[in-house]
Amino acid sequence: MLRTQIENKKIKIFYPMKKIVPGVKEDLEKILNNYSVEIVPIKAMTLQQMRMIYALINQFSEHLAGGGSEYGYMKDILKIFFAEKYEIPNFSLSPDSIDTLDIDTANRFIEYLIELGLDYNVPIVIKEKNGRKRFAAQIYPDAEKYVYICLKKRICAVCNKPHDFENGESIDLEHWDTVASTAGGYKYDDGLKGRFISLCRKHHIEKHFLGQEKFKNKYYVEGIYLKKEQVRELKNIYTRHFKAFDNKNTEFK
Repeated sequence: MLRTQIENKKIKIFYPMKKIVPGVKEDLEKILNNYSVEIVPIKAMTLQQMRMIYALINQFSEHLAGGGSEYGYMKDILKIFFAEKYEIPNFSLSPDSIDTLDIDTANRFIEYLIELGLDYNVPIVIKEKNGRKRFAAQIYPDAEKYVYICLKKRICAVCNKPHDFENGESIDLEHWDTVASTAGGYKYDDGLKGRFISLCRKHHIEKHFLGQEKFKNKYYVEGIYLKKEQVRELKNIYTRHFKAFDNKNTEFK
């Protein structure tokens, strides 16, 4: 791949070759002199996004394929799935490549990988060099969208445990704000006044013990306000909640 550099008011083009023969520089300059220069600005994905994508792919490789030599295969498969879903051409994960993803599509790929991981119970944990761990709530580009995805899938927004009542794992719909202060009680709750989040029993209890702010600062996640169509969708999942919704929103029955 060609590389360019601007130095002393000159544009230098670096052309990789297996063997440099006499006169090749002059011949190439003559050829290039017959072409006009076009600047094509692109919002190429960042190195940070690239590292995040590779780390997420590694999670899939380790959890689903045993890691090691399967990493390259897993990377290719996930790229193909993403490209087919969003109808985009094959792409490179190198920010320096001409066919790399732009910033917005790279964010979409990160979202896609996290959502796919949640579907297949792939642990979304990124281990940093300093030993700290980052979880899905800290990685997903759109915090509110992430919380709603967890609500829909009925998984804990902190640890990503799925609802499995038969095996003693219950994921609760947690009123981020007390239902008494927002709706006046469960009987009057239509889902449109307070904020909501899905939590496992462990993190449900911890949220009440720590309080909103300390819990939010510890796990980088908080409840979200719901729209009418979202309440309608979640009412089918959390059947004991939103008791007042039907009476006030008959158009969504």
